[in-house]
Amino acid sequence: MYSMVPEKKVKNAVMICDKIVEDVRHLLEEASKRALSEELEAEIHENADEIALNSLNESGIGFLVLMKKKPDLKIETIEVGKEQDFAVIIDTIDGSKNFVRGFPFYSFSYTLLDLKNLQIDSVIFSKVVNLYTGDSFWAHRGGGAFLNGKRIYVRKNKDLSRSVIGIDMNFEKKPYNEKLMNLITKLLRLLSGRGDIRRLGTNAFEQCLVASGALDMFLDLRGTQSILEILPSKLIVEEAGGIVTDERGHVLKGDIFERENTSAIFSSNISLVEQLLTLFREKPEDT
Repeated sequence: MYSMVPEKKVKNAVMICDKIVEDVRHLLEEASKRALSEELEAEIHENADEIALNSLNESGIGFLVLMKKKPDLKIETIEVGKEQDFAVIIDTIDGSKNFVRGFPFYSFSYTLLDLKNLQIDSVIFSKVVNLYTGDSFWAHRGGGAFLNGKRIYVRKNKDLSRSVIGIDMNFEKKPYNEKLMNLITKLLRLLSGRGDIRRLGTNAFEQCLVASGALDMFLDLRGTQSILEILPSKLIVEEAGGIVTDERGHVLKGDIFERENTSAIFSSNISLVEQLLTLFREKPEDT
């Protein structure tokens, strides 16, 4: 797995995290029997995070837990155990608004990193699970990407105008990006009658759809997404043969803490990225 961490410890950590996933799924099953509301949304987030931290504490394995802290999405670090073996990124419920509206698309993601090398490209293992269906994407570095245990690969399409593209346009009360609005207009014109643009509400799982070929690209050009939300699906897409870049087409790399919030383009190939960036540079009237 291209890591100094023994493989046995990695497998044990994966088992612990998988158990947390099942416990959070049970939490949501019970919560779904209650009246769905914004108050319930806040409660399940708090309870799910508590489940995760308690389970890690009881595991006997040392973890440095990295979690995004709202509202600014700054990275919060929590030490679990006396001697840490891993850094672990956990997002217990991505898409909780979907849950409280009864839309069956919300996910759990976790990522294991070598504690001695907290770089964007140092992920050892990652998994993203649809908490409603149980569908599970996972990958380990150098070992390929999988969906429900079956090896997956990105789609071979290299024509942007025939692509299916996911895009996050949720600005969460932040001023919207005029350049992004212009790009969306251009994409709609380019794809009209052939391609498609969509957003389903849980970026972690949607980004993984590029790995399985369900999407050709997923775009988050707002510059507000936490790097912690990108890392789980980044490894999965790359192990499936895809590429993940920033808004300039540069592969994401560097220290996690130095790039806490970023933009990201998940693509099945570099050709689609280049076509997108060409479109991005055009004046609105050019399209």
